Amino acid sequence: MALPKNPQSVSVGSGAECETTYLNNCSCTAYACEDYQCSIWFRNLLGIKLGASDGKTLSIKLATSEFPECFSIFGMIYRYVLESQHMKKFFDYIQLPNFDIAADAAATFKELLVRHKSTVAEFPSKNYDWFFADYNPKLLESSNYITRRQAIKLLVDILLDRSNFVVMTKYVSSRDNLRILMNLLRESSKSIQIEAFHVFKLFAANQNKPPDIVSILVANRSKLLCLFADLKTDKEDE
Repeated sequence: MALPKNPQSVSVGSGAECETTYLNNCSCTAYACEDYQCSIWFRNLLGIKLGASDGKTLSIKLATSEFPECFSIFGMIYRYVLESQHMKKFFDYIQLPNFDIAADAAATFKELLVRHKSTVAEFPSKNYDWFFADYNPKLLESSNYITRRQAIKLLVDILLDRSNFVVMTKYVSSRDNLRILMNLLRESSKSIQIEAFHVFKLFAANQNKPPDIVSILVANRSKLLCLFADLKTDKEDE
């Protein structure tokens, strides 16, 4: 990869320091770090060339509104993000205390997973194990209400998409996943309860329920019926 022309250089102690400098600057568009030298670009990226990797990594900042147009032109960049190790970083960015960064990361994360179905169709099934190993504890079980609410809504979008049937079937066959969903059904937030109910219905409708799933549903039948009787469909807390 040939990096763009006319960077501004900053001396840093590590790649992480370069990344922090970049994320805290709202006006820069990209950064790259090499040998403790952080290069930052503003405005247009001129002279960038994609080719054989020589160890250089260019990180580009995009607004969510730019994704459809950008990735219709540079589909290879979109696919690269999904298939690279960078995808795992979203779980950390979404949990950052800086609200603006966390919100942008959550919006971008959703765009990557549900908007361009033809590009992402294989991602959930190919990466199921590591993806949900992070998704469940870091997002669905987050201590942050907003994170939990966004995560359960996104999970509904993923599992109800017909192209993700195999993923949905695998997800609703897990006892641990059912436990998480039943805890979300007990939330005080009606919004979270309703979204969790949509996922719970998939567990209940599964015609090939594993024995441990059946046991949990039977053991909690009375409590679940009482909960669903009190569950209102209007989203009062939105």
